[in-house]
Amino acid sequence: MLLPIGTSAEANLFSFKRNCSTKEYSTKKLMRISKPGVVMISTNQARGSGFVVRHIKNQTLILTNSHVIRGANQITVEWPDGNQDSAVVVSDGGARTIVTDLALLKVDGKVGTVLPLKQDEAIVGGDVIAIGTPKGLSFTLTKGVISSLRDKGKIVQTDTAINPGSSGGPLINSSGCVVGVNTLGLKDDVGLNFAISSKTARRFIDKYTNDDFASKSSANNSFEASEYYNQGDEKSELEDYSGAIRDYTKAIKIDPKYARAYFKRGMAKYELEDYSGAIRDYTKAIKISPKDASLPDFYNNRGNSKKALEDYSGAIADYTKAIKIDPKYVFLSAFYYNRGNSKKALKDYSGAIADFTKAIE
Repeated sequence: MLLPIGTSAEANLFSFKRNCSTKEYSTKKLMRISKPGVVMISTNQARGSGFVVRHIKNQTLILTNSHVIRGANQITVEWPDGNQDSAVVVSDGGARTIVTDLALLKVDGKVGTVLPLKQDEAIVGGDVIAIGTPKGLSFTLTKGVISSLRDKGKIVQTDTAINPGSSGGPLINSSGCVVGVNTLGLKDDVGLNFAISSKTARRFIDKYTNDDFASKSSANNSFEASEYYNQGDEKSELEDYSGAIRDYTKAIKIDPKYARAYFKRGMAKYELEDYSGAIRDYTKAIKISPKDASLPDFYNNRGNSKKALEDYSGAIADYTKAIKIDPKYVFLSAFYYNRGNSKKALKDYSGAIADFTKAIE
């Protein structure tokens, strides 16, 4: 029984050009391709939004507003698939002004989709969408236009609705580029909402990474790898698993640390009954990203491949690891079911019954 990986990990990724595409996309597609890079942020003081801006050294950097994490002693980010990670603050602008209302968070492992920040100024009159969690309503989309640029282009004015909880989320143009970080909506005025420009946000991020060229190169490689990854997903949906394997392989050559590309290539190999090849890919994914939010899926699917090779003891060991990593994981019942089947194959009927009972519960 193979399991689909969650939305934040496996939604179709966007094919970007190096400095953002000039092609325009529908609102529906923009939401689908951008959502995997957006997170809901919760602290003991507040709730807001954020989005992925870098994958560096097996870590994920998330941009948000400084006021969202003010006074926080614990920060939790939640992905669209419901998985959660603890985050730490690595840079805080302090929010003494609107322009300095930025903060950079770090999560272990490469998670989510990097959303590209537009290098030049946003275009007044251009269509934009905002994705955030207004009033705790997770991953909500609003739409509008860019009304004006303020403070020498540092602030983007928009009529796109920005409500409490949307702070820190991305303002995205029709080409899929982030043009601003949503930060403020005036309560008494309709259509007066503001975002910190992408140029200002890029400067803030680059001050932390301290290597603008390397950061851009890393981001560009991520986009190119995502193009092949996306093609691989589409071919898998069409059951062209051989074609999917070729595309995932190209993504891996561009980014050898692309754990999820190994994972998906393993799934394609499984469908072609190359179980040994699938095990190698799942093992590589586990090694590259041992703290990945979807690590239980990595172990579960490796267990499935071992079970297909009648290595039931090895399969049980992997299912057990999947269960122990997160006792509240969304697919936990399937892990118990799979382990129960392996125990049944070894004629451990009491153990199988116990696992099937857990799955039912």
